[in-house]
Amino acid sequence: MPATKASKETPRATAPMLNSEKQTVLEETESRQPIPPRWLKVQVAVKYSGISRSALYVLLTNGKIRSHRIGAARVIDRESLDAFITSQPA
Repeated sequence: MPATKASKETPRATAPMLNSEKQTVLEETESRQPIPPRWLKVQVAVKYSGISRSALYVLLTNGKIRSHRIGAARVIDRESLDAFITSQPA
């Protein structure tokens, strides 16, 4: 009696997507906007706002912009930074 080999399971191939399905997936992906972070590290806040690092620290010290320390890192509240920027005369 010949020995039977264990049958190998071949992975099932998924049905190929139709062009209309691909287009729908692409449109959904493109329409999603990335969520901006609520907290920014100092270096990112400098690039984001155009305010120099030293001026940013002065604003933080004077309480014009909110920030917190997480461990050794200081993070800046983006909404507070945005509010400060929009409150400034053009």
